[in-house]
Amino acid sequence: MPYPGYGFEFSNGLNGHLTIQLHIRGDDMWIKDNVDLYVRKIQKKATSFDTISWVEDSDWTYIATWSRDIALSTDSSEGVTILNLNLK
Repeated sequence: MPYPGYGFEFSNGLNGHLTIQLHIRGDDMWIKDNVDLYVRKIQKKATSFDTISWVEDSDWTYIATWSRDIALSTDSSEGVTILNLNLK
């Protein structure tokens, strides 16, 4: 059964396979103080006697938090321009 036309497949889990990139473009300095990652999983479920469909979980699943304060700025003396958050 093919996957639905949205989302991303991570059959072996997200750890070591997902990077979230924050990129600042404006003149202001921002402090990244907390980023939480939640996902909505999909599962194959029987929807009738002979039909199986992808069904999205109704609840969000917590995955990770990045909580270290990091300054983002286009001015290199104030902070970094690009921040990569890697899921390990």
